[in-house]
Amino acid sequence: MATAWGPGMRWRPHGNDETHRYELQHLHPFQMAVTLEAKGKHLQRDVTVHVSFSLHCFTRARQSDDPQSAWYGDDREVRTFCTERFQLSHGLPDIVRTLPGRRCGLAKNDNFLTIDLPKEGLRYGVFFNVRRLKSAGPNSVELVVQSAYALDPEKSLPPSQPVTFATILGKALSGAKIAKKR
Repeated sequence: MATAWGPGMRWRPHGNDETHRYELQHLHPFQMAVTLEAKGKHLQRDVTVHVSFSLHCFTRARQSDDPQSAWYGDDREVRTFCTERFQLSHGLPDIVRTLPGRRCGLAKNDNFLTIDLPKEGLRYGVFFNVRRLKSAGPNSVELVVQSAYALDPEKSLPPSQPVTFATILGKALSGAKIAKKR
């Protein structure tokens, strides 16, 4: 099992032998600094982003024929370890670090979305949320990657309203939500 949900989630390896052991250190939490440029009445400020990853980044919904040895859980749920999601998850830290320069969108359930194209024909959807983290200081936010997976090439992209990462951070720091366009 992982440690408590929230800042500081550290995932234990999956598997019990050397040939089928999947290390998950690349998904341990980290911090990054992002500078929000002065805009309008807002002064330039440095924001500390506390990043963590949910188990949905390397697991999928359980199916009735999944062996118990493939199960992976935290204190909230048990899912099935997914080698495809695990392999793709190695790029997640870099995707998060480059969010200031990426196209982001407003997705469902107060999540945001960015799409990575790690190889020809593959669209990797990364869903995350951001909230103010008062306990860490006035310019701190928590970013949790809620889920990340290869999007079905037969389906259209999930609907998302374009939004910059700077806007996401600014709104989170002020405690405001980004209004959905109708």
